[in-house]
Amino acid sequence: MCYCSGLIKAIDAYIEKADKDLKKRLKKEGFAEVDTTIEAASELEESIANTLKEQTAMFTADLN
Repeated sequence: MCYCSGLIKAIDAYIEKADKDLKKRLKKEGFAEVDTTIEAASELEESIANTLKEQTAMFTADLN
């Protein structure tokens, strides 16, 4: 059983607000494809996070 669902909801709400603020700022600064830019940045961030998790797992496996 997970007792952190409230925390997860709060984090998701924070990320959603940050994305909205970023979209507004990018539009204000003249970016043409704001939604596409945000989506690409999110995909890149997820890819980097996955790579770092994999490398961490390989590194810690070598320590055992």
